[in-house]
Amino acid sequence: VRQVEDELAALRAEEQALARLVETAIADISDPIVDALTVEPGFETALGAALGDDLEAAVSEVGDAPVHWLTLPPLADPAALPDGCRPLSDFVQGPSVLARRLSQVGLVETPAAGRAAQEQLRVGQRLVSTDGGLWRWDGFVRQEGSPSAAAARLEQRNRLADLRDESEMTEARV
Repeated sequence: VRQVEDELAALRAEEQALARLVETAIADISDPIVDALTVEPGFETALGAALGDDLEAAVSEVGDAPVHWLTLPPLADPAALPDGCRPLSDFVQGPSVLARRLSQVGLVETPAAGRAAQEQLRVGQRLVSTDGGLWRWDGFVRQEGSPSAAAARLEQRNRLADLRDESEMTEARV
């Protein structure tokens, strides 16, 4: 019993510390879109590479936030992503304001696949990998493994949810 209680105490301490960290990061932002997203575990870095600081913008249909996303109708004739790329929207659920953007972000399995497919991208498209690589239509490249504050925040939010689940299960064991 004591061992399980110690385990629960450690989980709760990590949960509290991570909750404070996540809450502090959003204190100056009014309703950032990142808080309205659900990202499949393992795809946080890809989303962070694809959207970066744009994840900190608010959703505002009236345009009252200084930096915000507006809902626009779907693209009339969206360009297809290169063969072998899945749209990032397959791994991210959230507000429809990101539908246009996420439909034009392709997920590649390897950095080599990103480099090979970059020349096939249409205007506005980009490719990302799960380890943070980014290849844009205009020739911009961010090497995989590059740090991203947005990806770190998404990973922290997912870890916090996991900790809460683990705490509940461990509490039941106690």
